[in-house]
Amino acid sequence: MGDAKELSAGGAISLACPELDGVVSANLGALRVRMSSDYINNPEHWQARAAEMRAIAGPMAEDGIKASMLRMATDYDKLAARAIRRGAKGDSGGS
Repeated sequence: MGDAKELSAGGAISLACPELDGVVSANLGALRVRMSSDYINNPEHWQARAAEMRAIAGPMAEDGIKASMLRMATDYDKLAARAIRRGAKGDSGGS
């Protein structure tokens, strides 16, 4: 996470998070993440994450961990498919 922190009087905290191209903020136990729509709606980003998970999982000997990582890769594939659908509909939000 980023180094810049801001704590409000109400107990909310905001952290600059360049990795997410945005700000991560927590308030009363709820975590909210704001990211640019380019990041969210970029299927290539999610496809690259899926490929990375599969590459890491490939040589793993521990079946449980390997299966978890492959499930994460499948979830990234689903996010990529959603991004493609949103792009086809011209929708920048929702699920």
